[in-house]
Amino acid sequence: MRIKSTTILLGFSLVLAGAFSDASHGLAQTQEDCPLPPGVTPPANPSVTAQQVEDGSASLMDFALAVRDQFSQGTASVEEAFYIGCLVRQEGGPYRSGSTYLVQLTPNRIFVHAKDMALTGRMLNPLIYGAILQALGINPAEVAANPTAALGLFTAAAAGNGGAFSIPNVPGASGYATVYISTNFPVPIVTIAGFDLDESHLAEENFDHANPPITARDVVDRETLKAFVTQAGEFFLEHQTSGDLEDSSKARIALRDPNGPWRHGSVYLYVLDLVSNIILFHAAFPNRFELKPLIATVQDTVTGEFILPQVIEAAKSNPEGGFVEYYFDDPNDDTDRADLPKVGYARQFTGELSFGGRPVPINFIVGSGFYTRSLTPGTLTSFVPVVLSAGGKNNSHFTSELTLTNRGSESALLNFTYTAEQGGGSGSATDMLGPHQQMIASNAIEYLRGLNVPIPENGNRVGTLRMDVSGSSDVSAVVRTTTPTAVPEGRAGLAYPGVPESEGFHDEIVYLCGLRDSQADRSNVAVQNMGSEGSITVRITAFSGDPADPNGKIVWEDTLGPGEFHQVNTVLAGAGKTDPIFGGYVRVERVEGMAPFYAYGVVNDNANSDGSFVFPVSAASLAGAMSQTLPALVESGAFTTELTLTNFSDQPKFVTFTVVDEKIETEDNSASFTVPVAPGEQHIIPNAIQTARLLFQLEVPVGLVVPLIATPVAGDLSGMVIGARVVAQADPEDLTKGQYGVFYTAVPQGMGFTGDAWVDGLQQNEENRSNLALINTGEVDDQDIVFEIDIYDGETATLSKTVTMAEEDKLVVPAKGFKQINQVLKHAPGTTQGYIRIRKTMGTSANPYLAYGVVNDGGAPGERTGDGAYIPARE
Repeated sequence: MRIKSTTILLGFSLVLAGAFSDASHGLAQTQEDCPLPPGVTPPANPSVTAQQVEDGSASLMDFALAVRDQFSQGTASVEEAFYIGCLVRQEGGPYRSGSTYLVQLTPNRIFVHAKDMALTGRMLNPLIYGAILQALGINPAEVAANPTAALGLFTAAAAGNGGAFSIPNVPGASGYATVYISTNFPVPIVTIAGFDLDESHLAEENFDHANPPITARDVVDRETLKAFVTQAGEFFLEHQTSGDLEDSSKARIALRDPNGPWRHGSVYLYVLDLVSNIILFHAAFPNRFELKPLIATVQDTVTGEFILPQVIEAAKSNPEGGFVEYYFDDPNDDTDRADLPKVGYARQFTGELSFGGRPVPINFIVGSGFYTRSLTPGTLTSFVPVVLSAGGKNNSHFTSELTLTNRGSESALLNFTYTAEQGGGSGSATDMLGPHQQMIASNAIEYLRGLNVPIPENGNRVGTLRMDVSGSSDVSAVVRTTTPTAVPEGRAGLAYPGVPESEGFHDEIVYLCGLRDSQADRSNVAVQNMGSEGSITVRITAFSGDPADPNGKIVWEDTLGPGEFHQVNTVLAGAGKTDPIFGGYVRVERVEGMAPFYAYGVVNDNANSDGSFVFPVSAASLAGAMSQTLPALVESGAFTTELTLTNFSDQPKFVTFTVVDEKIETEDNSASFTVPVAPGEQHIIPNAIQTARLLFQLEVPVGLVVPLIATPVAGDLSGMVIGARVVAQADPEDLTKGQYGVFYTAVPQGMGFTGDAWVDGLQQNEENRSNLALINTGEVDDQDIVFEIDIYDGETATLSKTVTMAEEDKLVVPAKGFKQINQVLKHAPGTTQGYIRIRKTMGTSANPYLAYGVVNDGGAPGERTGDGAYIPARE
């Protein structure tokens, strides 16, 4: 049985091409092989192969005639045609080797180019086409004078052996031409070997682009994408049902034209035929996808799912089509290191055309899409997990202070998108930030309202903030959220940085550890959709830190739209996972959707509502870790450290903790203790240094402030989250007033800074003071790191001061050592708010380092609450 086409004009140059082109079955798109489809008998190689031409044992004429004789017999099935088509395109196969490959014409338009399918449909230069006709024994003037008689002329020529052609002074315009009449389709197929056909050999043509109201350049969101695809489908359908093969070819060329309205940058069209079951057309990747079967094609690199079945399902889901989300390569970005999230839209179109006096149905899908990252070159995006002005427990009222820092040398255009979770008022606004400037808005909600974001004037107002930045190469955000306390004019709270879009979580599982719901503290967990397109489904599972209760409980699973936020209060209590000794932890994962997500936890003091921000830790970041460095273990004055150890893995861990300080009276000035942590267990160790003295015989003097180095006794530290909450009593004489504190987690080996680092959002005024901490991890050698710091004045946008070890000895940090510079901005007199660049001096240790800032409530020690907000350094 011969091939039966139900898409003669729609796919005339495509289905035919499937017999002899890049139309292999299944996985051929991702490998050089051509897998044999089930039920297909491999055809014999042509009697003369391309390799023989390359090695000189056969001529182009021998090869061209051998291919003609094989192809003129037709194929028994579409699957066999696909398989032969793959072989024709395969470099090193019998049909293509080095400079020897096939080009086929129908008759003067290219419908198969074994080397470059992007030329499909294009017309040859009349001079070259005339030379090919003469080589076949056909008078070009006769074809031009009587096109209806052309089939007879080609039929007569098919009885001969064709001939060689060569055009002087036209590079590559030579080869050997033959012709046959297809037994599958009654059309002449001109087959050429040795013709190195490229753009220079084509005719200049004018195409009717139809000037659609919504062009590819206009596609920026779902609404414009849907309109664009609908227009394209109607355009394609009109030209395929016109009955004019020439018209059909021109439509495909117009859709592929990078200078036309149907393609712009990363926005392009594709067509899937549901009758012949192949990809008829692909504007961006013709060599990779065009004429490939729909089944078992390309996979989403993140989810592992096949993309085309999802496209078909979306197209069929509604008469007007549907949206689909997946990860795919951006053809407009040669530097992208991975496939990017894409929003696609596909719609099904049906019709019929007349062939041989009978109607033939056509049924195809047209689709396109846009990438949700970096749509505008040079745009950087950060996501602020929450900004608010809202009441809380115990008469607390939290407000967010927003700090924006532009360390770049150009002005920055800031495009804000506020998505309300409470209180309404979602909207967008823009602002400018000058080069090297830092702006501090004491109330982020009022700042956004001042930019005409329609946030209500009163009530609880909570939402996320997306910031798209263009112009400057480096703008960051830091938020400090605080509440008034019983201390006159004092405030307590926490800080957190804006998260670059590239650092959002996708398929990673993240953990929030060190949580507890107890008489002293409560723990909340929040999750966010960081994306600008597409909903995601997020799951929160709570675990007790008691290893005797290993099973988690899902406390929330629901859908979040772009920018949406959800908070689960007293998350452990709600799950029945409170434990007075072990506390608990939470696992967060995205279970559906494409957009990135973020998550954080807050441990609030029940007496004064001070919060400690709990950063998310991904399981992947800990895989194989052989050491971790906790920035500081503190036992100094009123401050002590609560150490949290969480093992979310299914393996027991024995962790050795080491501290190094010149005050420790051992040969190497170090002391250690080892703690076993069962699978699923969490330890919460208050006053960790004193507890280690009592339980683990740690012999160290009182008053240490040191990094804590964790190493495994055996195996590694995969699944081990190590955290610390440095706390001080709000009132040492009245413990019912609770504690103030900051929380941070350990950094795995190799993830510290080796180049410059920056700390933003620092203040020195009547209400606030800032400290800077530097840590030498000692991971590489036992040498000191000597630092220098540049202090930038955020108001004047100038470099205010460079501090060296000559005037500040705390800039010399020994291996595994810690140094803190209190009230660091006082080194630059007159600087009331600013940011700092940290750098190693030449010839210093190769050790990575850690750094962070703390903004304390009170202009000097002993004033206001003294509560600190932890600000991690950034690259």
